[in-house]
Amino acid sequence: MLKIGAMGMTPYLPRPHRRHRLVGARERQGTSRLDLAERLGITRQYVMRVEEGERNPSHEMMVRWADALGTTMDCFRADTPPRHYLREWRDARGLSQATLGKLCGTTGATISRYENGERSLRLNLQFKLCQHLGITPAQFFVPPEDVLLNAAERNQPRSAA
Repeated sequence: MLKIGAMGMTPYLPRPHRRHRLVGARERQGTSRLDLAERLGITRQYVMRVEEGERNPSHEMMVRWADALGTTMDCFRADTPPRHYLREWRDARGLSQATLGKLCGTTGATISRYENGERSLRLNLQFKLCQHLGITPAQFFVPPEDVLLNAAERNQPRSAA
């Protein structure tokens, strides 16, 4: 899909694939949909609809979105492959390549090829990996330490002011 923006034609990800990048960028910042909406001056529902691929924001909105998340527009472009954290999640869960491969119905050598970027992940295998790693598909694109740190911060009791 091509989206015409202020700088000409910009290839953005098709809507279903954009979700992982948008949610991943937001989660890396530890930002809720409501916080992002307030930063952008839009509703939380609009943020949700963009993340779910139900709305296609303007180029200007995507520039503001990237700025609000402390990232660049490259994060949303179709020609920039998303960075997955398969190796890091596997290590965080204490699984070997062979064990994770067996759980997912493939081999440890195949897992190694995915981790090294020698093979592109198929969507069905990505879902299996997420299931066996105990993470969501959006978390697959976020380093484990960021996800685990944000979860720990959410679970800390708030001190009385």
